Amino acid sequence: MTFLQRLFGPPDIGKLKAKGHIRGLVKALSYGDDESLQRAAIEALEEMSLSREYKALVGVHKLLHQKAQVASEIDKTSEKIRRHEASLAHWSNASDYDSSQMGVGWAKMGLEEDEAKQKGLLAEAKQLDHLLEQAKVELEAAMAESKDKHFVIEAQKVLGRL
Repeated sequence: MTFLQRLFGPPDIGKLKAKGHIRGLVKALSYGDDESLQRAAIEALEEMSLSREYKALVGVHKLLHQKAQVASEIDKTSEKIRRHEASLAHWSNASDYDSSQMGVGWAKMGLEEDEAKQKGLLAEAKQLDHLLEQAKVELEAAMAESKDKHFVIEAQKVLGRL
């Protein structure tokens, strides 16, 4: 976060949207680590009439946010899988047979559910990577055609994150 961002605080997405201030909303896409503010900027921009180049820029930002959400879910599910595996190991070594069988059953069921979820999330992440590659090509083409310096600067920033 820059000195000016700390000094003036986060952008007011509602005011920027009301004024039709596309450049301000585009700058908000890269504002610090505030994902909710960035998502609000994406939503505001999607409701506006944008040129093809800005639509491409917003599309890449949206895909990056989706990818971050999927990555977070993958991390959470991986942790749950590790806990199920630890539980399974614990119950497999338990001395009380009835409790052991019930514990093993619950751990296996949870493990299977989370492994299936993880498989789906990994497929979604792979699909998002493919979509991001396509969006990157589209954004690079828009940059090559654009005469809007502001757009080119913002596009270079987002391409640096890919």
